[in-house]
Amino acid sequence: MATARQWLEEARRNLHSAVTLASDTQWRSAVSRAYYAAHNGAHAVLCHLDSHYEQAKRSIRHAELPGKVRWELRRWPDRVWHADLLHHSLVKAYRLRVNADYKPGVAVGQGAYDLTRTAASRIVILAGDLMA
Repeated sequence: MATARQWLEEARRNLHSAVTLASDTQWRSAVSRAYYAAHNGAHAVLCHLDSHYEQAKRSIRHAELPGKVRWELRRWPDRVWHADLLHHSLVKAYRLRVNADYKPGVAVGQGAYDLTRTAASRIVILAGDLMA
């Protein structure tokens, strides 16, 4: 089972891959990698806050992950302000990833990448801050 630190490192690797793909203007792939950086950052947060999370995560679908993160963070009074920011960032990244991976007729360019990368960066930074 992965630890919170392992999830965070994988999130950072995905974010780096997204930047590399974007430098080659591979926008769809860059959006997808940035989303997975956000996704793995969210798992890092959940593993850090809930020691039983790793065993239960198999039942959480991608579309349900933002709500799980928000609910879990709201249980900690000193972390409530993170809840809505992480939720919003995950929802945005997920929607853009769905367009990039499953909707070839939808234009995906630098704007979509920038939004997804920003959302992923927020989540990775907040995950690191929470775990510090």
